[in-house]
Amino acid sequence: MQEYKADFFKKAAIYSSGSLCPLAIIFMLIAGFYAAPSLAAPAEDTIETPELLALLDNQDPQFFSRIAPPQTGHYPVRLNARLTDAFLPLPAVRFSLPKGTQYEVIQDNRIVHPSGSVTWAGYFKDYGSDYRVIITTQRGRSFGRILVPTGEELLVRTNDSGTWLIDPQEAGWLSGNLYDDAVPPLLTGESSESDLLRKRPLSNLTDKSAIQAQAATSSTIDVMLLYTPSMVTRYGSGLQARFDSLIALANQAYADSQVNLNLRLVHQIQVNYSETTSNDTALEDVTNGSDPSLIDVNAWRDQYGADLVALLRPYDAANHRNCGIAWLNGFNGQTLTASNGFAVVSDGDSIGGYVFCDDFVLAHELGHTMGSQHDRANATYQGAYPYSYGYGFRGSFGTIMSYINPRVGKFSNPDIACLGSQACGVADYADNARSLNNTRATVASFKTAPSTEPPPTEPPTSSSRLYAISTRGYVGTGESRMVAGFIITGSAPKKVLIMAKGPVMANEVSGTLSDPTLELLAGPQLIAANDNWGSAANAAEIQATGQVDPRYSQQESAILITLNPGAYGAVVGGASNTTGNALVEVYEGN
Repeated sequence: MQEYKADFFKKAAIYSSGSLCPLAIIFMLIAGFYAAPSLAAPAEDTIETPELLALLDNQDPQFFSRIAPPQTGHYPVRLNARLTDAFLPLPAVRFSLPKGTQYEVIQDNRIVHPSGSVTWAGYFKDYGSDYRVIITTQRGRSFGRILVPTGEELLVRTNDSGTWLIDPQEAGWLSGNLYDDAVPPLLTGESSESDLLRKRPLSNLTDKSAIQAQAATSSTIDVMLLYTPSMVTRYGSGLQARFDSLIALANQAYADSQVNLNLRLVHQIQVNYSETTSNDTALEDVTNGSDPSLIDVNAWRDQYGADLVALLRPYDAANHRNCGIAWLNGFNGQTLTASNGFAVVSDGDSIGGYVFCDDFVLAHELGHTMGSQHDRANATYQGAYPYSYGYGFRGSFGTIMSYINPRVGKFSNPDIACLGSQACGVADYADNARSLNNTRATVASFKTAPSTEPPPTEPPTSSSRLYAISTRGYVGTGESRMVAGFIITGSAPKKVLIMAKGPVMANEVSGTLSDPTLELLAGPQLIAANDNWGSAANAAEIQATGQVDPRYSQQESAILITLNPGAYGAVVGGASNTTGNALVEVYEGN
């Protein structure tokens, strides 16, 4: 033990970038340690494409020992852990339907969100961007949407019992409606009567060359999400991944539709608003701050520079009446204003029922706040322009702003194709992409975002911050335990949270360590140890960081401690000499 501990610090020669941070982290596996199968691509990957997900069966006791029998249309799965791996990416995967049909999916986008979530996006080979796989994952919690070439819409969802591939049709779910979800703006706030009655010059409506010139640039629209307590109940530690997945779906749709805008999630905050008021009442309340829980919304919006705001609640079909609602900003060609940049979204499947709102509802409702309208057959008012309409053919496809299913992840645009050779729109008639490209700069200027410019370069100070670094490896016994090292620089003590995880990854990684233990070393000296963070004297403080999963308080380990500047090592082992794949993470404790 003494020999390998001392040798660790001699061999730690890889430093993280960020010399300004007092918490500089090094992660490595000690030379000679057993290399986990999960850290290297399987040998057969050089011959055949790896699977996107593994369908679990009754022979997997690790999963089925802790769940009730699956519901119809719900298939327990384990996602390929390399979806989030920057060092072993998945440029192509096989996707096998539960009934046996196989496809190849080609990756064409990967997003690392500020929260740490990772989105993997790909398209079905030979079918183009109409049929996509988009999955967002964070710490074993995954959410995604898959539109297969047969027209089936499949969902990926993680809950407390695991990760599931859901076929809504097979499950008997019905699509929720969006009826009457585009509301003409109120004459309130900065939307003065003169503003609302001022029409755009005709040249702005028809000069496509000017719009195309603007489309050559790009706009970032900052979004703030409000959510109710039931969203926390539904998603638990997966709530952030859920938010990131909805933003990623919208951004991928913009890219596939030639819309040069990007949504940026700048803040999310829980509000104790009613779960059961109708969506139209909720829209008025969130816009006007007329409920006590929403009084501070406009102050938060200014603080975080949020151009658009959406309130999210779990779908309650009996009370919400529809899947969402928003102001139709710029309706009938009027001026778009910040005071109409509000939306309400009913999320997921309905509480107590078999009706669900699809994952594009947020993108749809935010589309209204940017001047886009439904397909013409379902539009009471004109949007920002005479062509600001969705498009589709009933029984074939519908674009995001339409009421038509199945919904493809695109906004209407006559210059691109939907489902092979069919145009996604009609010039000067149904072209949401053109409309969005013409309004996005206005929407992006609704609020001023806080400065993101880095501060001038200075010597390291105790106020510098590093949020998180993590690594996964195989934990054996004795000298084959996993060791991670980190260095605290600067002159001031730093509170850090060190975690050893295993069970939380069981749905995504095979062969996880069932009961990891954690030791903290300063050179050869043991300064702290933990086995099961729920038994620690400061368990409440550890849980309050929001970085641990309460379900595994008696299995996973964590140490929250204030350390002086210096070099430290975190040793991960297995209780009772158990072995398996584990994750070690270090966060700033603040």
